[in-house]
Amino acid sequence: ALAGMGAGPIVIACVTVHHMLPGVPEPLRRKVVSLVELVIDEILRAPGPYLLLCTTGTRRARIFDGHPRWGEVAESVIFLDEADQHELHRQLYVLKDFGPPEECLRWLETLPAKYGRDRFIFACTELHLLHRALAGRPAQEKAGEEPFGILDPLWIVARDARRLLS
Repeated sequence: ALAGMGAGPIVIACVTVHHMLPGVPEPLRRKVVSLVELVIDEILRAPGPYLLLCTTGTRRARIFDGHPRWGEVAESVIFLDEADQHELHRQLYVLKDFGPPEECLRWLETLPAKYGRDRFIFACTELHLLHRALAGRPAQEKAGEEPFGILDPLWIVARDARRLLS
């Protein structure tokens, strides 16, 4: 419907929905700005160790590690262990229900020490809502990098909107 109304590039803000893209006809699929591609491109631009935070659905559907270009960045990214993935899933649903973010923020702050990664990939829209809160924590900011070491595809869309949406 959007393409029929003349919409140009389309951003699907939900990473999990990217699982459906292979079933979309090619002419429409070309109009979609892939958040997965943006993440891969950004990792190649700013290499380093990342911890991928995504929904359980995204993980099970292998949206990232099943992507044709995943091999280019696989060594830079790790996933949460099963217990932490379960906890992230729980936290995401608290956020979806407009619950207070403080518990999730505190939990996220424990992850760098556990995983040895101080950069997160926010591969869920609800995590995007925490970006500004984490960015406001000056002890976590690094000069010249995204706040708190966050790679957020929706932040990338906002930052590069003119290029991506033209």
